[in-house]
Amino acid sequence: MTGLAPTIPPPWISIWRHPRATIRSILSGQAHSLSWLALAAVSGVAQTLVRGEQNNIGARAPLLWILVAAVLIGVVWGVVQLHVLTASLYLVGRWSGDKATFRELRMAIAWSQVPQVVVFASWLIAAVFLGRGVFRVAESLGPGEVLIAFALFALSLVTLVCVVWSLVILVNGLAEAQRISGAMAVFHLIGAGLMLGVAALVFVVPLVLLMAK
Repeated sequence: MTGLAPTIPPPWISIWRHPRATIRSILSGQAHSLSWLALAAVSGVAQTLVRGEQNNIGARAPLLWILVAAVLIGVVWGVVQLHVLTASLYLVGRWSGDKATFRELRMAIAWSQVPQVVVFASWLIAAVFLGRGVFRVAESLGPGEVLIAFALFALSLVTLVCVVWSLVILVNGLAEAQRISGAMAVFHLIGAGLMLGVAALVFVVPLVLLMAK
């Protein structure tokens, strides 16, 4: 008798423990799929929800407005952010002689955002059960809002863990896509960050000076 074939977990599960092998499998079999678009959109919405709490938006707007605005703004932000980061890493890779294509980099970066799905789900569930109070900063909560304060603490902890794990997956994904070591992938990220920082200074500083006149 032959044994049962081992069960292969789907990529959104295996990427948590085996990011490099999962990215390798994705790039070899699904390089042209639109999974990157869905992941970018969810990541953008998750970031917008977190930013809404940091801006105390729950004290100024109803819950429905917050959620609709988060979707509209977050989807656009997530897709734009993905392409800007991909373009900067692609340029850094070209300069250092790496062979990853733009599509491969975009896929690897997008899949590093899988933990953001957890962030999105956590904030959405909390909003459904606790209302717009979860989009208020803790300092603005009253003494009778202990449950919301606890929820905000838990959400902040979940968000922090997922952000750190997204970074871990990103480094491993870039290393696999660009056929480089993890340490070199970190240097590529630093280079891309410096490039974006310089670009921001080139465009933002003249705009601020123009507005100050």
